Amino acid sequence: MNILAKVCLLGVIAFYSSHSLAKNKTVYLSNEDFKYGTYLINEPGTYVLSEDITFNPNSIEALSDYATKHPNQARILNLNLPISAYQSGFPLFTQYKHGKANNNKFKPFNSKYDPAAYGLGFFAAIAVSADNVTIDLNGKVLQQSEEHALLQRFFALIELADQPFIPKQGPADFGTTFDPAKNVVIKNGTLGLSAHHGIHGNGNVNVKIENVNFEDFEVAAVALNGVDGLEINNSYANNRKDIPIIGLFSAAQFIKHYINYLERVGSPTVLEVNGAQLDVHDIKSSLETSINNVYADVIYGNGQINNTLHADEYAIFHNKSGLLDGNSYSYLLNHMGVAVNGFPLLPYTPQKFPARNVTFRNVVVKAQHADIVEVIAIDNNGTAVIDPNGAVFQLFNRHPETGQLMTISDESLANARYLGNVVSNAQAFVAKAKLNGEFENAPLDVSRLNISRSLLDWVEGKRGSEYLTSVVPSADSLFCNGDSMFHVNKGAIGFKLDGAQDVTLINTKIEQIKNFSQPGSTMCGDPKTVKSHPLATLSGYGGTASRGYSVSGSVSVEMRGVEVGEVYSAHGHVNGVDVLTNSHTVLLSSVVLNWLENLSGAYHPAGIEVGSGVELVDIQGACLQSSPDNTLVDHSQLIFEFVHNCSN
Repeated sequence: MNILAKVCLLGVIAFYSSHSLAKNKTVYLSNEDFKYGTYLINEPGTYVLSEDITFNPNSIEALSDYATKHPNQARILNLNLPISAYQSGFPLFTQYKHGKANNNKFKPFNSKYDPAAYGLGFFAAIAVSADNVTIDLNGKVLQQSEEHALLQRFFALIELADQPFIPKQGPADFGTTFDPAKNVVIKNGTLGLSAHHGIHGNGNVNVKIENVNFEDFEVAAVALNGVDGLEINNSYANNRKDIPIIGLFSAAQFIKHYINYLERVGSPTVLEVNGAQLDVHDIKSSLETSINNVYADVIYGNGQINNTLHADEYAIFHNKSGLLDGNSYSYLLNHMGVAVNGFPLLPYTPQKFPARNVTFRNVVVKAQHADIVEVIAIDNNGTAVIDPNGAVFQLFNRHPETGQLMTISDESLANARYLGNVVSNAQAFVAKAKLNGEFENAPLDVSRLNISRSLLDWVEGKRGSEYLTSVVPSADSLFCNGDSMFHVNKGAIGFKLDGAQDVTLINTKIEQIKNFSQPGSTMCGDPKTVKSHPLATLSGYGGTASRGYSVSGSVSVEMRGVEVGEVYSAHGHVNGVDVLTNSHTVLLSSVVLNWLENLSGAYHPAGIEVGSGVELVDIQGACLQSSPDNTLVDHSQLIFEFVHNCSN
C-alpha cells in the first residue's frame, strides 16, 4: 500500500472513530450547567442527570451574585443592584450570538443563543437539535423553578428542536430554518414543574419516552406535532393545580420587551388615557412595578397575589381556581405545526403531515384539572385584535371576585369607555409607536400587531370616539370561544390523538379529568350552537368539554385495554372516547368506562361518541361500570354492536 493510500485509510478510520466516540460520549449534567440558560444538545451522545435539576436561569440570586463579584462586567451588562424580577430570567444581550458562538470564561458573556429563537426568553431547559441523543434522567427530577415558571410562561423542559415553532408560526419570528431532533431516547425519571410542556417537538423522527413520569406541567406532559415514530412506555401524567396567575400575565411579560426597546431608543410617543399623558417611561414604570409586585407576592409571599397589598395586580392577574385557564391536555399528538386551532380534518397536506407510527403502552392520566377562561376578542377583518406576540387586546376581563369589568366602563358597547390597565396600556402604546414608524428598523417583529388607529382613538377618548361602538358597532364584531392567545377552546382532553395515523394504545387509563370551566358567553350568540371563532371546527362553546380520548382527523387508530375512570365537566360535554370529524378506521377493544358526569345536567355524558363524518369504527368489548345516560352516541349510524354493562 502506497503512502497516499495509507493516509487516506487512516483518515477514514479517524473519521469513523471520532463519529463513533461522539455518538457514544456520556455527559453528566448538574445545576451549574443550567445557571445562565438553556442547555443546548447539538452533538450526539448520552446526557445523564447527576442530580435533581431546577431550571432557574439568570435568576435574581445568580445575577446579584455575579454583579457583586464582577462589578466591571456587571456595568457592561447593565446589571444594576438590586436586581429585580423585571430584569431576571431572560437572556442577557451578551448571550445572543451573531454569527459563530463565542465561549467566554465569564458565562454571562457566552454568546451561544440565537437571537430569533430565544427572543422571547429561555423556552426550554434542554433544547435538542442533534440526532442520536439519549437523555437519561437517572432517577432524578428535571423541573422549572417556581420563579422561572412565573416569568417564562411559554416553556418546555425538553424541546426536541433548536426552536419551539416551525418557521412562520408561533407568537414571534423564531427564525427561518428549523432543526428537529431524530432518534431520541428520554428515560428513567420525572419531569416536574413546567409552565407549559414537559416534552415538546415538531417534525421529530423516532422518539422513545420510557419510564418517565410527568408532575406539575400546565398545558401538556407530551406534545409532539408531526412526529414519525413515537413510543411512550410506562408513564403517568399529573398536571399542576396551584397556578398563581392567568394568561394575561404572560402578555405582560412579552410586551415588556417592546417597551424596553422603545425606552432604549427614546420613543417620543405619548398615549393619552383618561386625561393622563403617558410617555414610554410611565408605561415601563407601571409595567415593571406590576411584574415586580406579582413576583414578590407569589415567590416571597404565600404563592398568590396579595389583594390587600396589590389590588390592581390581583384584579387582572389573579388565578382564582389555581387551574390552567387555557386548553388542557396530558398526551397530545397533532399534524405538523401548531395544535391551537380547531379539531383537525382529513386530508393531510405536505405542510401538515400527520403524527404517525405511534405506540402508547402502560400510560396513565392520573389527575388532570382545568378551569378554562373564555377571552372575548374584537374582530379585525376576520381575525382577532392582538398585540405583536399574538396576545388578545382584552377589553372584557373581569375582577376574579366581584366580576366587575376591569378595562372598560360599562357592559353596553354604546356606553363603554376605555379605563385601561397596565397591560392594555402597554399594548396600545406599542401599537401607537408602530403607527408612528418607530419599529421600521427594529430587531423586534411587529407583523402580528393589528391594533388600529380607530381603536387607539377610542382608547384615547378622541372626540367622536369616546364609546366602544365607534369601533365595535355591535356584538357581530366580536369573537368568542378563544383563550388569551386566541387559541380555539377545546376543553380538557387526556389523550389528544388528533391529526395522526397508525396509532396504537395498549393498556392506557384515565383516572381523573375534571373541567370546572364556566359556560360560554352569550355575547356572540347561543354558546350551545353558534360557531363564534373563525378557526373552530365544531359549533358551540368548546372550553367546558371534557374528553378522556379524542380521535379527530386521524386514520388507523387502535385502542386496546382502555379504562376511563372519572371524567367530569361542570357545564359541558363529557365523553370517555370521542371519535370525531372525519376520522376513519378506528378500533376500540376492551374498553371499560366508569364514571362520566356533567354537573349542570345541560348535556348528557356519552361513554363513546362517534361523529357523523366518521367511518369504519369497530367496537369490540366495551362496557360500563356506572352507566351514563348515553353509553354510545353514534352520529355516523354505522355502529350496531351493543355496549353492555360490565356486570353482565
